[in-house]
Parts: sequence; structure tokens; C-alpha cells
Amino acid sequence: MRKDGVDDALDLVMEELDKIIAEHKSEITQITEAGQFDKVKEKAEIGAHLEAFRVEISDFRDRWTTDPWSSISKKTPPGPSQNMRSVKRGPDKLVVTFLETGERLDHSNATITFVQAIRRMGVERVKALGLTVRGGPMISDQRRTDIPHIHEVDGYYVATTQDATAVKKKHLEDMAHKLSIKIKAESVPKYRS
Repeated sequence: MRKDGVDDALDLVMEELDKIIAEHKSEITQITEAGQFDKVKEKAEIGAHLEAFRVEISDFRDRWTTDPWSSISKKTPPGPSQNMRSVKRGPDKLVVTFLETGERLDHSNATITFVQAIRRMGVERVKALGLTVRGGPMISDQRRTDIPHIHEVDGYYVATTQDATAVKKKHLEDMAHKLSIKIKAESVPKYRS
């Protein structure tokens, strides 16, 4: 595992984001206790965006420490002479709606939505299901070294893979069913040509 100044800087960013997220959670608790429920949804959406950003930084940090050059995109953005209608559709994104509350998780990256949904269901509850990924626990107290894509969620480590969005969708539906949580999970195209 590589360790350098960039990794140290990303660790600092993660620490600051954790502090901001903790403060945000505290604000939501205070608003809820004050009975200002009309403000909770807005604050929850901001919190979801903060968490999505944290997961993106965590992903980048993990890629940087294992293979820094894979963290830098080698794709050339389309120029003005390229017809944008000819751009092929990217991988599907994952959209998860919690039916009892109406909360919707909709990030352009399916993995981020997947991780947010696990957090929303309760990472400890999902961990108790004993799900496995590639011969080891999907959620554990220790960071797995055999899978490059690990996301820290509330003190636990969630192993994610490069599985298709449909596989992530199926995992979430199975988790929700076992936990008696009503969700609607959809695989939605990112781009339309």
C-alpha cells in the first residue's frame, strides 16, 4: 500500500468531512427534537450529498493508495466537433426509494447509492445478516485487503465490487426484504443517446 503526502492530505479531508457530517447529524437531531419536521427533509438531502462526497473521496483515496495512476482518468472529454448524440450510454445508476419515508437516494455512481442505502438501512443491521462478497464478509470491523473497493461507513468497512448495477440492486432488495424494510430499487440509464 502506497503512503504519501496526497494520501495524508486525503486523510485530513476525510477527517474534516467526518466532523462536518457529525455536526450536520447533530443539527438534524436538534431540528427533529424541536418539532421542525419541514426542515428535516432538506437537511437530510444535504446530509446525503455530504455522505456521497465523502464516499467519492474515500474511493479516490483507496484507488490512490493501491494504484495512484488509475485514479487519474485517461479519457479525453468530447471536443466541440464530436456529436454528443453519438456518446454511448454509460453504466446504469442506482436509484433507491425508501417507501415508508419517501427518501430517495439517487447518485450518478451506483456504488455510492449502494453504500448510502446500506447506511440508511443501518449498517449494523445489514452486517448482522452475514452477507459475503468474494469469500469474505460484505461488512466487517476490519478493512479487508483482498478487495480494493472498501468504503468506511459508521466505523464499519463495506466491501463493494465492480458488479453491475443490477447485482447491487438485487443485493439491496435482498437486504431490505430480510430486514422488513420497504424499498424500490431501480437501475436507471445514466445517459440517453
